[in-house]
Amino acid sequence: MNVLCITKCPTGMVQTYVAAEKLEKTGKRLGYRVSVETHGSQGIQKPFAPAEIDAADYIIIAADTAISNHIRFGNKQILVISLADAIQNTESVFQSLKEKALPYEEAKAAHKKIFE
Repeated sequence: MNVLCITKCPTGMVQTYVAAEKLEKTGKRLGYRVSVETHGSQGIQKPFAPAEIDAADYIIIAADTAISNHIRFGNKQILVISLADAIQNTESVFQSLKEKALPYEEAKAAHKKIFE
């Protein structure tokens, strides 16, 4: 299963990268193909290619503030979580993907702060 993850904290510093590392390592350990795009103080690092997005089964957005360019995920199943969950409950995040991920429009309506 292909999972793309975005991480972003309000300051774009430490939590962004800690969450990215936890999601990538845990996802791979659990057998997922994981790629992470960080939205840090230096801007977007490792941006997803359109082919990566097309191949993704799920998108995990671990953020405590709005992300940019989210429209590119319009046809995907999305799970929005806090950075704290990404860091502290990483394994359960992956285990809950199928039951908690929402179609883009539903995720956008449920998490307006993230999809501004």
